Amino acid sequence: MSVTDQQFKEREEKLILKISFVGCILFLIAEFSMAVITDSKALLMDCIWDGSDLIMLIPMMILVSLLKKPVSEKRPFGFSQVESIIMVIKCSMLIVITCMLIVDGIESIIHGGNMVDGGMIAIYQLVISAICGVTYIVLKKRSSKLNAPTVKAEIFIWKLDSLSTLGVGIGFAFQYVLTKTSLSAAAPYVDPAIAIIMAVILLREPVKLVVENIRNLALFAPEKEIRDEVHEAINHVLERTQLECSFLDAVQTGRKLWLSVYFTKPDGIVHFDRLNEVREEIYKELARFEYEDVYLTLTPDLDVQKKAL
Repeated sequence: MSVTDQQFKEREEKLILKISFVGCILFLIAEFSMAVITDSKALLMDCIWDGSDLIMLIPMMILVSLLKKPVSEKRPFGFSQVESIIMVIKCSMLIVITCMLIVDGIESIIHGGNMVDGGMIAIYQLVISAICGVTYIVLKKRSSKLNAPTVKAEIFIWKLDSLSTLGVGIGFAFQYVLTKTSLSAAAPYVDPAIAIIMAVILLREPVKLVVENIRNLALFAPEKEIRDEVHEAINHVLERTQLECSFLDAVQTGRKLWLSVYFTKPDGIVHFDRLNEVREEIYKELARFEYEDVYLTLTPDLDVQKKAL
């Protein structure tokens, strides 16, 4: 990746995070105001969720520049693991908060529910859903050339906000209709029920991200899909040479992918100039999978080579 491309991607990532940050502040103010006015548990859950995301956006914005710093002896993995740590903290906060809100929703149902102005909330949620949808489309378009976990996470949250607010709006429209029927006694249970359903649906993604980033911190191999893509790219290049891959060591930390290819050669003779060419060819092959950052080393497998000779 050229310096110009790197600078462009860094600027785009910072811009997307800034747009998301400002949007989150405005969204949070509106959500909190409506939650206070209507005393809705569903809106309060959405407000707390967005507030947690906003808090963790600040260190992410600071981290973007640090992630581009080169590796060194002092920091062999750079700052990439810091990104995984922040993601674990952020998602763990969301998991704890979401579980607390599920418990609160259940307690509310046990104690008779929570009656709110369903008509007002329905209109508000449908408007917010449209705004979130537009924000999602804009950020998605701007991030088409980026493969950063932080950007992906933010865009996913805007998509989730658009769909969840739409669902909540429909739910409260149903509650408003319910109050006009003979089933009006069930109306107070709609708000806490929607809060619980939202929490359960939202819980899946942060749990998945926590597991994924803990794997990164433990320096485990990346998921099978990535390993298969890497094997495909490496074998495609090596089959054109006399080099043979005896072992692939793949580690993912944050957005960075670290690859060590251990190779053998039948005659035992390796030219360093040729190794540089092979390395560049592998980088080109990996480029089609659009990984954000890849570090590749080619290492002779001396134990296997010795046995072969």
